Amino acid sequence: MTNKDSNRLLNKQKPSYPNLVEAIGGLIHSARSRAVQAINTEMVNLYWEIGRHIVEYEQGGSDRARYGEKLLEHLSEDLTKQFGKGFSLRNIRNFRLLYQAFPIRQAVPAESSHDKKSTSQALELKTIDKRQSVVAESDSNINLKALPANLSWTHILLMLWVKEPLARQFYIKQCQLEQWSTRELERQINSMLFERIALSKDKKGVLEMAEKGQQVSKPEDLLKDPYVFEFLNLPEDYRLSETDLEQRLIDHFQHFLLELGRGFCFVARQKRITVGTDHFYIDLVFYHRILKCYVLIDLKMEAFKPADAGQMNFYINYMKENQSEPDDNPPIGILLCLDRNELYVKYATAGMDNLILAGRFKLALPSAELLKKEVQKVLEG
Repeated sequence: MTNKDSNRLLNKQKPSYPNLVEAIGGLIHSARSRAVQAINTEMVNLYWEIGRHIVEYEQGGSDRARYGEKLLEHLSEDLTKQFGKGFSLRNIRNFRLLYQAFPIRQAVPAESSHDKKSTSQALELKTIDKRQSVVAESDSNINLKALPANLSWTHILLMLWVKEPLARQFYIKQCQLEQWSTRELERQINSMLFERIALSKDKKGVLEMAEKGQQVSKPEDLLKDPYVFEFLNLPEDYRLSETDLEQRLIDHFQHFLLELGRGFCFVARQKRITVGTDHFYIDLVFYHRILKCYVLIDLKMEAFKPADAGQMNFYINYMKENQSEPDDNPPIGILLCLDRNELYVKYATAGMDNLILAGRFKLALPSAELLKKEVQKVLEG
């Protein structure tokens, strides 16, 4: 063995001090993260148990008539006196709502022998008995669902106020898939994300989406109806140029990516392509890591026109020949317009080898009631 080989082996056996600090730091961060998760799990389980006791007492408590509608107020006052903050009337109502929304609690494995009793009780809760049939009325038409795992109390609290069971299931699954922050989750709920995606699907697709979250397996799964850019803080009737719209979306890029959905990786804006002596510019270019292809987006501050499809087809052909790798899937074109006529889109794209999607966008949130009615039509169909 040469001296050089010996020194290299010695360096491997004796890590540097910075490496030591980095390794220990990783352990600390990991342990803290697990501790926070464990505390959150215990808190949510406690709140669920409080809710269960309240509901069961309301059903059959021997002296429930004595308290009547003031039960929650009395509980809040007495628990606050004994245990301090955290048991306001609002919180007590939320604990009750938690149990009503999620009447099945998933068991949490015990870490020590003295926890065996509580673990056994948690396992028993998997069985749905008569007492667990007390659920919010809107839940009566679907299977009972278990308390979601690995979500913070703040995440769960936001979902409690989603009244439609299918929508609530969707947000739970999607939040677990995409690791949304509470602010991102709140935005997606307020922008009616479930309803907007649902309108591009049939009944089977809506039910599957509620159960599994948004699964991006084909290009059509990218579309929302409509896209909403409420984060630009512009009134719906505000008039701006396509260049101005593009710049504002870039200025709010994190919100824009959240609205586009899973898998979008930014490549370029105003991507220049040169054919002969002429230059052309694609508004926005992304690469989709799930679909393994380029996604070209053209912004239109007007309704869809047949010529828009021809222009996008031109861009796709260029990107396919000059930018795509051999193992890439063909590029996808998305035209984001203020409005679209389905027949125009159908006839403009018929016979094309390339896939071109036409989506609508709005600058302000659409009517929640209107979206819900449209989704209900899909489900009834």
